[in-house]
Formats: sequence, structure tokens, C-alpha cells
Amino acid sequence: RSSKERLAGVMEVLDEAGITVDPKAVANGKFSRTDGYAAVMQMARSGLLKPGEGALYDGKGIDSIIALNDVMAIGAMTALRANGIEPGQEIGVTGFGDIPYSADVFPPLTTVHLPLAEMGQAAVDSILSNRDDGEATGGTANRLIYVQSAPDVVLRGSLPRR
Repeated sequence: RSSKERLAGVMEVLDEAGITVDPKAVANGKFSRTDGYAAVMQMARSGLLKPGEGALYDGKGIDSIIALNDVMAIGAMTALRANGIEPGQEIGVTGFGDIPYSADVFPPLTTVHLPLAEMGQAAVDSILSNRDDGEATGGTANRLIYVQSAPDVVLRGSLPRR
């Protein structure tokens, strides 16, 4: 559910900005480095990334990769390098989650930081509140927990300044 919601959010924002996404530019996979790597490798083998005949967007190729988590983004950056493409210079890469390794890869990964501590605290507070109210804690599994803090975009070197 999380990946579908993240993808829907990304697509909505791009649509509102007037950016059309070619369906061939969307790859599905698990939230893993291996799947991020495999998706970009497949696009490269198909000639969709770099400018030229057969490339996406009228032969211009792609500008940026938006991965739905940081681990996939790191795999995507490795696949770009394997194809002679320098992440952060030729093609931008962004992730989601701001895992500690995001700042340590090269170039450092631009990502969306989530307030995980606040989210965890809200989950614990919800469970404890339900227990104190006499509800069974099993009933909290299907509830959404909202945190008022908005996620922040952490700009780093993997996204070219344009």
C-alpha cells in the first residue's frame, strides 16, 4: 500500500507541474537495492535512458529517477554508473526515507526525510491509549496514525542543480 500511495503522490505532483510521465519510464519492484538496480539496467538495455534513437521523451532520454525509497535509489545509482552515466550530473536520482546511508553514498542522495521518531511515538501513544481505554491492542493494526509534521526534502549531490 505504501508504494502505491507514494507512486500516486509523485504522479499527482508531476501532473500538477505539467510533467507527463511516459508509462515505459515507470518500473515496478520491491523496495530493494537489487530491484532498483534491475529496473534501471532493464531501461538501459532497452535504450530508454540516454539521448538518442529509441530513448524516452522524443529521444532526449530521462532527466531524473524518482525512487520510492532510498535503497532502490542507491541501486539505481549503481546501475547508472554501470552504464557509463554519472548520477547527479547526467541524470538526477532522488529517494525517499533519508536512511543513514543516503548521506554516505556518492554522490550523496537527495531524499525525502520522514519524521520517523514522531511517527513511532504516535504509534506507541495510540496503542497505549487504546489499551488504557479498554480496547484490544489488535484493533490498532488497521488504523492510520497521522503526524502533523510534514516531510522535508533533503537536497544533496545526486540531484543536479538546474
